[in-house]
Amino acid sequence: MPINSLQNYCAICARIATIGSEKAFDIDQETVTKQIHQISQEKWVEYMLYYPEYHEKEKKIKIENEIKFYLSNELFQEMLSGIMLCFSRSQDLINSAKLSLSLIHYRAVYDLIPEVLLTTNSMMKISENI
Repeated sequence: MPINSLQNYCAICARIATIGSEKAFDIDQETVTKQIHQISQEKWVEYMLYYPEYHEKEKKIKIENEIKFYLSNELFQEMLSGIMLCFSRSQDLINSAKLSLSLIHYRAVYDLIPEVLLTTNSMMKISENI
């Protein structure tokens, strides 16, 4: 499977896990990191809307108030199987897979699905060493 296809797969998994609201794949993260100290307060707030690590509490409240569609355990396991394949490829793809994995883990925490939580937690521990 070509790397671009796997990159798109990671992006799709992230969007499914976050109801299509995740924009991390739509913005060049290096550009944002370089510009963080050069932007106005309004722009800073705009960038914060795209990156959950800057505003965990605000995003958590917003996400908890959104209507979520049902994701079955089988769908979660299929997404995680595909993401595991991505860990055997290039570093860029590994970074995308880690982001997708963390978003799927967050969704599993929100939905309280023990099987998926165990799988994502194990995969996150393994991915720390990659």
